[in-house]
Amino acid sequence: MKLGLDRRTGLEWFLTTWKSRDDPGTGEYSYRVEPSELPQLVMFKGSIRVWRIPAWLARHPSAKPEATPSFMFNGTYVNNSDEVYMFYTLSNASNVGRMFVDELGYLKQMLWVGRWAEFYSIPRDQCGVYGRCGVYGYCNSNVAGEFECTCLPGYEPRLPEDWYLRNASGGCIKKRETLSMCGNGEGFVKVAYVNIPDTSKARVWMSQSVPQHMDSRRLNGKMVAVVVTAAVLTPILIITLVCWLVMKKRRRGPDIQDRDEENVELPIFDMVTIAGATNNFSDSNKIGEGGFGSVYKVILFLIESIKRIGTRAKGWRPMKLS
Repeated sequence: MKLGLDRRTGLEWFLTTWKSRDDPGTGEYSYRVEPSELPQLVMFKGSIRVWRIPAWLARHPSAKPEATPSFMFNGTYVNNSDEVYMFYTLSNASNVGRMFVDELGYLKQMLWVGRWAEFYSIPRDQCGVYGRCGVYGYCNSNVAGEFECTCLPGYEPRLPEDWYLRNASGGCIKKRETLSMCGNGEGFVKVAYVNIPDTSKARVWMSQSVPQHMDSRRLNGKMVAVVVTAAVLTPILIITLVCWLVMKKRRRGPDIQDRDEENVELPIFDMVTIAGATNNFSDSNKIGEGGFGSVYKVILFLIESIKRIGTRAKGWRPMKLS
């Protein structure tokens, strides 16, 4: 039996349930490989996760019992650029067996011994249910008669009254007195029999040792500090530069070109003066024609006041008048 995904064509192999034991129509549960960075086998109820098994743990000798198939089947895990899948074969080719998902969402393995006998079923207890103990919660099914959920070290239930009623879906939060529990240095607390994080939402480095992981965390912390510092300083520098440019312009005053344009005065003449200057618009003073009419040469005798140097000057200058 093969469960997985062909990455090239998108073809998927997965198990679905019957609607009931008597109705072979497609039910609401499906068991399939989720092709994340570290693929995992997930049981869905519609689009809701019910439970999961990391695919590479399904054949790992140190995995929890519910993460490994029984001795009836051999599992092969393949993950490459073309496809990702789990392939199951019977350990003894002379046996007759089957693997299926029942209408309640349990994965089961059956062996024919004159009748169908169940040899394997998961999840085996409430700790196999997805998100049973919520965020930062820890599920331990070995505490007989007690609530299987507890919080990780340094955490406490978010909603204690719900935990009293054995509802841990609210998860856990940091204890107030331990908000700075890593202030004196970083470290790790060993917690046994815990599932690895959901690999569709978390990243796991299987080949990285604890010292390497701590070194990478320090490096990432320094990079974050540099990025935050740059993000804070950049707008401050921009504002400072703009203020400096504004103050510099105010101290310098208006541009010389602007002052010259404001001081320009164009002379205005009446018709009598113009007629006299052109000798009654004589053709002898005419020098051409333009788009707006004839152009005449005139000689004006002007007296200009030179205010800037406080003197007066007399003179004449030729002008073109149209």
